[in-house]
Amino acid sequence: MNLEDLDRSLKIITYSPKDVVAWRHLEPGHDYDVIAEHANTGDETMSERTFTYKVDELLAKIIENRDNHKNAFEAALKAYESKVVEVLADMLERARKGERVEHHIGLHMPQNMTKEYNQIIAMLEMTCEDEIDLTRREFCQYVLDQWHWKGQFAATASAYICEGDLPAYGRALETDE
Repeated sequence: MNLEDLDRSLKIITYSPKDVVAWRHLEPGHDYDVIAEHANTGDETMSERTFTYKVDELLAKIIENRDNHKNAFEAALKAYESKVVEVLADMLERARKGERVEHHIGLHMPQNMTKEYNQIIAMLEMTCEDEIDLTRREFCQYVLDQWHWKGQFAATASAYICEGDLPAYGRALETDE
């Protein structure tokens, strides 16, 4: 049963964030209700639905998000490099004393993800369209700056600098769940 096949007896019961719609279909001539669920089976769901946005406004927002990410990355990288020098200096000092020194420093380097933004920016700069359609997922990435890699970036960056020391981008990391 798909959504288009349902008649006027359709009554929506719930809509969940996981794109599952449950409905009760009262079948004429029957003493029972048929309960059905629609999960991402090819019918359009909220996450698949597209909305139209102005390219120039979208472009400005993505450039702002990219610049915030770049500033956060540069701050995290600078702190990471300082930490690497500190750890290596400690290792060298222990080696000179004849102490056992591990060869692995165990620090994760922050990843520069500006390429992700630059790809979208280039696409938008080259489009002939004044408006563009985005899915919910694309909107979350491009406008709300909620990328699949952002949590890992935040964890790595916060290992070297306090979130308060990150540019505005860092404070946004706390709310992107």
